[in-house]
Order: sequence, then C-alpha cells, then structure tokens
Amino acid sequence: MITAYEGGEKAPGSDSLSKLSDVLQFPSAFFSGDDLSEPALADVSFRALRSLTARRRDQALGSAALALEFARWIDSKFELPDVDLPLLEEIGSESAAIETRQEWGLSEERAPNRNH
Repeated sequence: MITAYEGGEKAPGSDSLSKLSDVLQFPSAFFSGDDLSEPALADVSFRALRSLTARRRDQALGSAALALEFARWIDSKFELPDVDLPLLEEIGSESAAIETRQEWGLSEERAPNRNH
C-alpha cells in the first residue's frame, strides 16, 4: 500500500493517514500538502553518476526537495546570519573543506592522508 500511496495510485483513507502520522511522527498535513518541486538533474552534482541507479538518484532528489522545503520554512521563521565562507577558487573540495574548517577555528587539520 505504501508503494501505491507514494506512486499516487491510491490515497490513504483517514484511518490509514492517522496511523501513518502516528508511526512516522509527522503531522497529517505533511502527507496531504502540495507536491514539492525537486531540483533539476542539471542543477545537482553526484560523485559517480554513471554508477548511480535511477532509484538512488530519485531518492537523492526527493531528499533534496524536502531539505529545500525545510530551509524555506527555517527562513520564514528565523533570521539567520549571513553566509561566512572564505572565497576559495579552484583548489579542490578537500582543500576547500580543510581551509574552511581552519578559517572557522573548527580543527587543526593536517594535510589529508591519502592512504585511507
């Protein structure tokens, strides 16, 4: 039945919706809200797109849609500080992560050990 619900083939009745809400600990309104817009495939980056199954890709895009909706909700409720990332151009993601952690005082990270 869950697959039928997820695929839009069937809609849960009020009893089923109530049970889903209780078990998953989400408000019932979450399950009857508007469909979320997933990011376009061209707008996302996957580490190994060739080996990525369609199912995993769709799961990732669905998770991204939920994360974006959550971010919109956070933005509507709270005033967040401005983004504070150092400008790092074309140095690679690993180096950028190390430099960002150092800039923010989060670690005294050494050069990466490529043996692990």
